[in-house]
Amino acid sequence: MFISVFAVALAVLASLAGWLLSRSPLSKRSIQILIGLGAGMMTSISLTDVLPEAIEAGESAGIVFFVGFCVVFLLDYFQCTHPHEGHDDAHRHEHSKKSVWNFGGLYIHTFFDGVAIISAFWIAPALGIMVTTGVILHQIPVSLSLAAIAQHSHFDKRQKLWLFAMFAGSLGLGSLALSIFSLGNLAPYVLAFAGGTLLYIGASDLLPELKHHSKNALGVVGFFVGGCIPIVSHLIGG
Repeated sequence: MFISVFAVALAVLASLAGWLLSRSPLSKRSIQILIGLGAGMMTSISLTDVLPEAIEAGESAGIVFFVGFCVVFLLDYFQCTHPHEGHDDAHRHEHSKKSVWNFGGLYIHTFFDGVAIISAFWIAPALGIMVTTGVILHQIPVSLSLAAIAQHSHFDKRQKLWLFAMFAGSLGLGSLALSIFSLGNLAPYVLAFAGGTLLYIGASDLLPELKHHSKNALGVVGFFVGGCIPIVSHLIGG
C-alpha cells in the first residue's frame, strides 16, 4: 500500500515539473531524450508486461486493451489535445484562448495514468514500479510543454497554477478513485484498459513527436534504451 502511494506521489511531482522548472526549463535536447525514454518504456511496458499479465485472467482482456487504445485515440481526434515540445507556433497559438478547456483529453489521459499505476501494483510490485517509471518519464516532458504553451498563451501565475493543479490532480484522482472502489477482482481488466492508453500515448503520440521533431539521435537512443528496460527487468526477474 505504502509503495503504491509513494509511486503516485512521485508521478504527481513529475506532473508539476514544468511548473516547478518554468524559470529554468530543460534544453530541447534533454526534452527529446525524455520523450524517447518515455515512448520506449510505455510502449514496451504495455506490450511486454501489461498485456500478457492481463490476458492471463482471460482472453477478453485483449479486447479491453484495444478499447483503451481506441478511447484515447477518439479523445485526441475530437479534442486535439496532448501537446508536446516541438509543435509549431501556429499550433500553439490555437490554444492561446481556450487552453484549459482544450486540455480536457490530456487530463483524462493523466487520469488513466493514475489508474495504470494502481492497477499495476495490484498485479505485482515490480510491474507497478515499471509502469510508474514510464509514467514519470512521460509526465516530465509533457508538463514542460504545458509550461511553454502557458507562457506562449500569456497565462498569469494564477492561471498556470490552476493548469498544473488540474493536470497533476487528475493523475491523483485516477489512482484515488480506483483505490476507493477497491475493484481488485477487476484489476486485470482495468490494467488492460490502462495498458491500451499507455500504448497509444507511447507509440501513437510520443513516438511521432520524436520522429518528426527530434534533431539528434539521442532521442532515438533514448527510445531503445527505454524499450529495453522493461524487457531486461522481466528477464532478470524471471
